[in-house]
Amino acid sequence: DLGLNPSEKQLATIRTLVEDPENPNFVTHSTLEKVVLDIIEKKELEYEEVTAEGAPIRTKSLLYRQPERQIQRAFDVLWDALGRKVDSDHQRYLDSDALREYITDPDSPEAFNEDEIKHFLAAAQDVGTTSINEDLFIALSLE
Repeated sequence: DLGLNPSEKQLATIRTLVEDPENPNFVTHSTLEKVVLDIIEKKELEYEEVTAEGAPIRTKSLLYRQPERQIQRAFDVLWDALGRKVDSDHQRYLDSDALREYITDPDSPEAFNEDEIKHFLAAAQDVGTTSINEDLFIALSLE
């Protein structure tokens, strides 16, 4: 565990940095090692972009990971807001329909889009139910 959590956009950027320009989908070990070690050391992704005018600019993007206690706190807030559900084994869970409605609220500055919620629910929701178990929610959020 390196303590880093790159976004999809950052992963796409990393891929372009490590791919061989003459052989797409091919990565050399030395290039991959250089890029990854730089990211691990600095906890940021640093790369060059080209502006609309064609001028190169240096860009930095932080990579981070939420500590488990913050993820647990987020679950607690959602659990409180969505009705404090407990299953027959006394395990806390969230109802996925209620969660979808709550985190896709267009008035929220942090609203998920439909694609984001669809991917999260596909991974987090118990098969055959609308339940999202607390332990799985936390584990997926830490990945």
